[in-house]
Parts: sequence; C-alpha cells; structure tokens
Amino acid sequence: MPKFGNDDDYADKQTAWVTHIWTSEFQKIKNLRGGYCSPGGSPMAGYVPAGKEVGALPSGRLSSEPLAPAACPSTGKDRNGVTAVLKSMGKIDNIDVLSGLALTSRIDPSVFRDEDGFKRMADLMRTFVDQKIFHIQFNIVSSDTLRVAQKEPEKYRDLTVKVAGYNAFFTQLYKELQDTIIARTEHEL
Repeated sequence: MPKFGNDDDYADKQTAWVTHIWTSEFQKIKNLRGGYCSPGGSPMAGYVPAGKEVGALPSGRLSSEPLAPAACPSTGKDRNGVTAVLKSMGKIDNIDVLSGLALTSRIDPSVFRDEDGFKRMADLMRTFVDQKIFHIQFNIVSSDTLRVAQKEPEKYRDLTVKVAGYNAFFTQLYKELQDTIIARTEHEL
C-alpha cells in the first residue's frame, strides 16, 4: 500500500482528507471562553503510549507499536527522501490546522561535510516554504551517535533532539522514546 510521506498522490490525498475531516469537526467544539477550539498536531511524546492502546492497522503497523509522531510519516515508511516528505505535507491544508502540524525529520550529519551540503539544506528549506508547511524541525544526528548515547549517557548529557513539537535532552528520554527517534529515517540530501 502507498504510504504518506513519499509524494504519492493517493496516500497523500487520503491523509489530507482525514486531516480536513478532523479539523472541521474539531472546530465545531466550543472552548471555555465561548470561542471555537483550535486543532493542533503536536502530540509531544504521547504518540508512544497512545500506540499501546491501538491494535494492528491495515497500514501494516503492528498492535501496540508507537503511532506516527505528529504529522510525520509512519516510522521508516518515508523511503523517497525528505523532499518527498515535504511534498506530501504540502498537500495537506496546513491552514486548517490552526495550531500547526509538527513535522520532524532526521538529516544525516555527513551532509554538512562540504559547502554543497549547506546549499542542499538551503534548497530543502526553500521547498518547505514553497509547500506552505506550518512547521518543521530537524534532527541532524546519526543513528550511530544516538545508539552510543544510549549506552554512554554520561558522555552525551548535552545532546538535544527534536521529539514531536519540542526539544529534549536525548539521554533524559525514556528508552522506548529514544528508540523511536533512532528508528526514524535518516535522510541524505
């Protein structure tokens, strides 16, 4: 089955439709001040425990696995590069989600070994703006570094990561949440 985050029109159309229905219904709810609620797509770290309550899905996600972190593609399902992720996100009406959709992406730090990598990153940011996406945050750290940080946390106390709408010290996160960050696709540019 096609997956969101790969610039696949069918999968992206389904995601955009579900997001639109969710935001339309959410905006009908009155808030405590008499106005209307403002939907937001940043579950913080809640995508891990929430996944424990959800059974297996037709997408191939197994029962009790973490859900996708915020507006990100399901872990490991974004296989066509970070530009494809941005193009998929651009198909969602980001204005519908008044409080924003949190999108986190991992970039291989080797991209910045030469000046061309900085240009590619600037081009990626141009794509983000052109797609009219509300929010993006990058983790520019290798899986190897994150795994070493798990084993030797005292040496990596200052290592910060983007989780799903917020920053945190990697070594202070619980292991299951750390594992989800490590499992995210590490994109090259």
